[in-house]
Amino acid sequence: MAELFYKGLPPVAGGVYDQAAVFVHAARFVRAEQEYYKAKMLELEN
Repeated sequence: MAELFYKGLPPVAGGVYDQAAVFVHAARFVRAEQEYYKAKMLELEN
């Protein structure tokens, strides 16, 4: 789901519970973790 967000498909706000803001926060967290571990892997390769 986080990858869809970064490809331009954000969640739709509304409904009984508005979870769009929480999703955006989670997507940013996932992206940061992915970038962190990619950098770690590159560091180990060198």
